[in-house]
Amino acid sequence: VIWLILVALAWGIFKESAIVMGVFLGGLIVIINFYWLIRLVRRAFVGKKKPSKLFFVKFGLKFFLLLAIVAFVIYFTPVNPIGFLVGLSVSVSGVIADGLIGVIQKLR
Repeated sequence: VIWLILVALAWGIFKESAIVMGVFLGGLIVIINFYWLIRLVRRAFVGKKKPSKLFFVKFGLKFFLLLAIVAFVIYFTPVNPIGFLVGLSVSVSGVIADGLIGVIQKLR
């Protein structure tokens, strides 16, 4: 979330707003997708040994909806594709940073 705030602030600074808008939209999409995935998995595995068939249907629908949103953003908005891909990588960067912080704290 902090990343998106910084990108929004950078939006006003840089002349290439298509790049900043791409990073912002990519980051927003991936963060919403991540929280949606967490919610879906928690509901599927709480107190059960195996998820229901409805879980797999919801998971597939979520995946295709994500693909449709990404396609819509790339084809119908004036975003820079490279900036958009950078925004989509926000969650990966966050997981790596969190892992490194955890390792550094354990080494102390």
